[in-house]
Amino acid sequence: AVAVLFRVFLELSVDFYMDKNKIPTTVTNPNGHTHDKNLKNKVREVVDRLIAAGEGAKKDYASVERGLDDTRSPLSIDLLNAYVHNRFTTPKDRELLASWDDARRLFEGLWK
Repeated sequence: AVAVLFRVFLELSVDFYMDKNKIPTTVTNPNGHTHDKNLKNKVREVVDRLIAAGEGAKKDYASVERGLDDTRSPLSIDLLNAYVHNRFTTPKDRELLASWDDARRLFEGLWK
């Protein structure tokens, strides 16, 4: 349950920040179809915006950035999605703690 809540809290926090700062949450493809940005891209955009706004340096978000692409990372978006959608994917206590430790600075910037 904690893993699912963490994933939901991450997405809702990122969406809130994007709405508050008028960052589009959708993208239009070359065919003219509009769709929601995926969570990985939204997190990247928000991290870039936080750094540009002086809410920390790039190194402060290194764990988050690295975790987005590393399938072994507790912050892997694919892994977070698996917690929600795959009943056979269960997190370890240490993975949940590592997720929070790595993302804490991001959440502080989002909710400042």
